[in-house]
Parts: sequence; C-alpha cells; structure tokens
Amino acid sequence: MINKMKISRITLFRCERPFFIPFISSKALRTKTEAVILRIDCDDFIKGFGESTPRHYVTGESTETVSRVICEIMAGFLLEKTFASLEEIENLLTDLSLLCKKKYGHPFNSALGAVDLALLDAFGNYTGKEVVEFLGPVSREYLPYALSIPLFPTEELRGISAVLQNIPASSFKIVADKDSANVLNRVRFLREELGFEGEITIDANGIWSAEEACSILDRIKEFRIAGVEQPTCDIDGLKKVRDKTGIPVIADESVCSLSDTMRLVEHSACDGINIKISKCGGLIRSREIALYAHTQGLDCQIGAHVGETEILTAAGLALAKTVPHLLR
Repeated sequence: MINKMKISRITLFRCERPFFIPFISSKALRTKTEAVILRIDCDDFIKGFGESTPRHYVTGESTETVSRVICEIMAGFLLEKTFASLEEIENLLTDLSLLCKKKYGHPFNSALGAVDLALLDAFGNYTGKEVVEFLGPVSREYLPYALSIPLFPTEELRGISAVLQNIPASSFKIVADKDSANVLNRVRFLREELGFEGEITIDANGIWSAEEACSILDRIKEFRIAGVEQPTCDIDGLKKVRDKTGIPVIADESVCSLSDTMRLVEHSACDGINIKISKCGGLIRSREIALYAHTQGLDCQIGAHVGETEILTAAGLALAKTVPHLLR
C-alpha cells in the first residue's frame, strides 16, 4: 500500500538558452529555447519536474499565458492535494482541464502537460520507477528519428553537407514554404547531391491551400516523398490532398486532443499523426491518443517542439518506446 503524497510547493522557472544556429520555419524564426519549467515538491523531499514549450499558433498558448494560468489557477488547485496512483494523477489532470475551461474557455494543453510530467516524475521518484513503466510495455529500444531541415537556402545546405552526411537520421523532414521551386531544389539537393536514400517528408505547417499542396507535391513526387505533414490547416483540405496526390498525409497542428484525432478519422483525412507532448496535454493524454490512433490504423510519430529542453525530450523518448507503432 503506497502512502499518499501531498503537494507542498509549486515553483516556476523560465528557461531561455541560445541556439547555435537559428531555426527558420514559415511560422517563426527561433533563436533560443523558450520554455516554462515546473517543479512540484511533495512531502518527504520528493519532487518532480515538468515542462511546457508552447506554440501560440497550435494551442493558443505562450510562455506568458502558461506561466499565468499555472500561477493563477493550477497552483492554487494543486497545493495540498494528495495522490498515490496513476488514476489519481489522471483525476487531478481532468479536474484541472475542466477548471481551465470553466475559467477561460480553454483547456491550456501545454500548461497541463507540464503538470502531467511533474506529477509523473514525482510519482516515479517516490515509487522508484522510471516514467516509461507507467506508460505500458516497452515495444522497442531502437528509436528511429527524423532530422528537420529548416528554411535554409540550398546554398547554405551545401555548406553543411558534411555535417548532414554524418548524422545517423533514418529520415529527413524538410520544412517548406510557399515557393515550390525552393521546395523542389531542397528535395533535389538531398536526393541527388547528398545521395540520401532514406525517407523524405515535407512539413508545410498548414501554410498551403489544398490546390497549392497538390501542385507542389506533384512537382516533387519523382523524388519518392514518403509523406507530407500538415499540408493545409483544415480537415477538408487534408483529405483532398490525401485523395488527389496519393502521398501519405500526417496531421500535426490538427492533433491536440483525442477528440481531434477522432474527427480526423471520421473524415478519413490523414494516414498518420504527429504527437507532441507539449501540445497534447502531457504523457497520459498523448498515450491515449496514440492507442486510439493504433486501433484506427493510423501511424504515429512522436514529435518535438523546436527548443524544448531535456525534460520534454526524455518524456518523448519514453512515449516512443511504448506506443504500438511508429512512423519511421
């Protein structure tokens, strides 16, 4: 019988660390880590750490709003609460989500995800277990990963050819813009100049219309494109791209919850989903999404927000080891 743990203190930290090289996408120029780190202290000197790396264009959250909602709503609710099981952690998270929706009309998934990670970390420290043990049986130890290539001009990519050739990525993900020639040149560079034979996917971040997506993808089809991530921002557009191009569609920004995933399945709008812990409300909700996706024949990839710290990275690795099927 495990004695209940009582939450005695909640502390927030802001983490900003400069990148060695900037990451450029159609959504933002990122030059540093921008994360909110949450520490939860319990009795008997037990503590747990969580992290939120929010994206306003995905969940509507920023580091400022995450910090505010944790301080104004979540901390007051959690202080003095007790828990001694995964079920009780899930209940606390559900109550927090409902409280945020009632107060703000918004679930605050990224803030909730930080709480999820901190509670699971504290529970693991208390029970002497790794967080991965709470997520289910380990399906794999080897984890394939894709390297995202930001919106560098082709000339800059040539300048780092030696670096790219020595990175043991199983696939490359090209961040795209609206310039079809630019997308084509970068794909051609990987295939013809770099000699890369693995999988290449295109990440559009929802900036194309369905017509633009079909046109651009038609131009690059010959280079064996394994998939396109979030080609449009709407479900009807995703389905149209999927039906017209035959290229597998992976939903990213469209998937922040289980209900989002159900909606995509209902419309036959994608072939796979990109689960990012910091947009999906934490590990428990992310695993729920992954398990449902598996029952519907959807592949999963475990994504990362640019600039997340080691906390979210470790959580993502734990989830990736336990989901039933991963996109390579």
